[in-house]
Amino acid sequence: MKKLYNFKTNTHQEYDYVLRYSKGKYKGEKYIIIEGLDNYNESGVITIPSEINGLPVRIIENHAFHDLSIRHVILPEGLEEIKDRAFANCTILEKINFPSTLKHIGVEASVYCERLKSIILNEGLTNLSEGVFRSCLGLENVSFPESLIKIDSEAFRYTKIKSIRFNSNLKEISESAFEDCDSLENVEFNEG
Repeated sequence: MKKLYNFKTNTHQEYDYVLRYSKGKYKGEKYIIIEGLDNYNESGVITIPSEINGLPVRIIENHAFHDLSIRHVILPEGLEEIKDRAFANCTILEKINFPSTLKHIGVEASVYCERLKSIILNEGLTNLSEGVFRSCLGLENVSFPESLIKIDSEAFRYTKIKSIRFNSNLKEISESAFEDCDSLENVEFNEG
């Protein structure tokens, strides 16, 4: 069983919240895993620090912010993984920045984030997991990185994406990745 710690955050004058975290270790490197949030007063903005007590924040755990009333999430450079359903059902989430260090976004990580309108996925990300942005009903714009190789099933199902431009490195798009995207009008493949 993981030992959990608390980190009290006071990054905005109007509120405080407490991040729950655990510690991990891989190939000798110690790092922080964000497990969730306590004492959140639903003011809208969550800022994840790049480090806690001198250790880098590398992972956001499964279900860490599931069902919270968050409007904006600020993720740090250095973050490498967002696990399954980490931001699922954050129905008022409007903005999330994905850092350039992010390598993996888990299954249904942002499913049902209905107010999310635009996302920029940075270089280094190679795979979009199953249902990652499914039912983000307001999602209209997505910027795909050159590093993207695979888009899994239902990744963008039930979104309002209007136009897509794929890079030349993309090898696989699952059959249902863009199913029920009724607003989709233009699809381009960048030849490499």
